[in-house]
Amino acid sequence: MSHNVFVYGTLRPGHGNNRLLSKAVHIGKAVTNPADTYNMFLSHLGGGIPFVVRRTVEENINTPVSDVIVGDLYQVTDEELRRLDALESHPNWYCREEVNIKVAVGDGHLATTAWMYLLPKHLLDSNIQNVTGDFNDIRTYSDNSHVTMHVGVNSRN
Repeated sequence: MSHNVFVYGTLRPGHGNNRLLSKAVHIGKAVTNPADTYNMFLSHLGGGIPFVVRRTVEENINTPVSDVIVGDLYQVTDEELRRLDALESHPNWYCREEVNIKVAVGDGHLATTAWMYLLPKHLLDSNIQNVTGDFNDIRTYSDNSHVTMHVGVNSRN
């Protein structure tokens, strides 16, 4: 059986954990549904690992955040999904949830669903927030005081 998985951090092309997806089918670049509210943070632990939490509209008031999380859609096998679950410590750390996404297809977008690894809010250890929703844009993080922090340089931009 195959599964759609939306990845947004170190599993994306060009990052270290993408090797786990070397045999998976890369469908294309994708974004979460703008109607859903997710925020990306940079962890204080583990050298700046990104994670996404689901937030309410009220929690996002006066917070400089993107409307979407940017990532890539892959089609994976059962075995590949088990390996991803192990990497993400699902369900003990990240929790795999089905989310609505839009994947780039030709000149347009296709709406579909995919698994995405989310961190439960109670495990949130950081206030360093990605303002753009794109881990590849690692220069635009905010500490929730509306101060942009330059935490890295992305040579792929």
